[in-house]
Amino acid sequence: MWDSEQAVGMVRASVAEHLGGQELVGGAPAWLGRRGLGCGGRHDGAVTDVPAPVAVQIRTSRVALLAVLLGISCVTPLAAASRWLLWLYLVPVLAGVWVLRAGVDVDTEGVTVRALARSRRVGWARVAGLMVGQRGKVRLVLTSGGWLRLPAVRVRHLPLLAAASGGRLPDVSAAPPPVAPQQQEGSQQESQ
Repeated sequence: MWDSEQAVGMVRASVAEHLGGQELVGGAPAWLGRRGLGCGGRHDGAVTDVPAPVAVQIRTSRVALLAVLLGISCVTPLAAASRWLLWLYLVPVLAGVWVLRAGVDVDTEGVTVRALARSRRVGWARVAGLMVGQRGKVRLVLTSGGWLRLPAVRVRHLPLLAAASGGRLPDVSAAPPPVAPQQQEGSQQESQ
C-alpha cells in the first residue's frame, strides 16, 4: 500500500519532470500560485503541510487536433465538389470532439471514464484492479468481472493513477522488491 506522502511525492516529481524543472510553489508550477497540488489548507485560513487530495485528469494530447485539421483540409475538395458529400466533414469533427473529451479522471472517490458521447463513474469499491493489454493499453477491472477501457491511459500513466487513487491501485510499473540476502544464500546452499 502507498502512504499519502509517498504518492504526493511521486506526483510532484512527475509534474516537475514534465515541466522541465520549473520552480514549484506548494507542489505546483509557480504560475499556478498556491492553488496547485499539495497546498492543503483549512477553512480558518491556516496553511498546513497536509497535502490536498490529488486528482488526475488524463486526456489525449491536443497535438492530435493537428490531424483533425489535416482531415478537414483533405475533405474540403471532396465536399466542394458536391454538396451531397458535406457529411464527410462529420468524420474529422467527431475525431476532434473525441480528442477534446475522451479521457480519465481519477480522484479519491473513484474513476470517471469519459468517451465521445457518455461518461461512466466507478467508485473504488467496485474496482478490482488494472489490466495492461497489448500495445500498453490499460483497462480497469471491475469486481463484477467486467472491465472498462481507459482511453488515453498508457503504462506511463500508472504511477499517476496509483498516486491519485490513494493506494487503492498498485503501481505495477514499479520495480519488484529486491530479494533478501538470506534467501539468496539459502538457494545457493540447496543447489550445492
